[in-house]
Amino acid sequence: MAFKKLEGLTKDGNPRTLFRALAINADQFKLVQEIVAHYNGETKLTRKQLRDAHGVLRGKKAAPYFVSKNVACKVKGTHGVYNVAVLKLAKGSAEITKPENEIKVPAPAKKESKPKREARAKREVKALPAPVLPDGAPASDSDADHMIVG
Repeated sequence: MAFKKLEGLTKDGNPRTLFRALAINADQFKLVQEIVAHYNGETKLTRKQLRDAHGVLRGKKAAPYFVSKNVACKVKGTHGVYNVAVLKLAKGSAEITKPENEIKVPAPAKKESKPKREARAKREVKALPAPVLPDGAPASDSDADHMIVG
């Protein structure tokens, strides 16, 4: 679920913790439907009503954050009133809430992937010529035996 966070600071300098979202996941949508059913289909609820219903249904002491912190749910011009009818189920959330007693079908076997191509042959590295040394210094031990000192 991607929320659009509202940037900025409040009057007292604290960062805002509000967001704007209309699509919620399946568990949250189920809770909203239970709260609406608790108040006989009323979709405009106060913060106190949300808090009381959340306490009765889930045993929590606060209103659901995805409603109380959501700017899209707030009713303009009235403080502490939320319209939960604007919330809808996110498209990808339907697969999450499958019944538990559903029979699980095993996934088909995966096809084998193509083998990787063989690596290209590496070029042969040519031997470097022997280093040129200043006069009088032997190139190696075997060269010292053959040197003529004159």
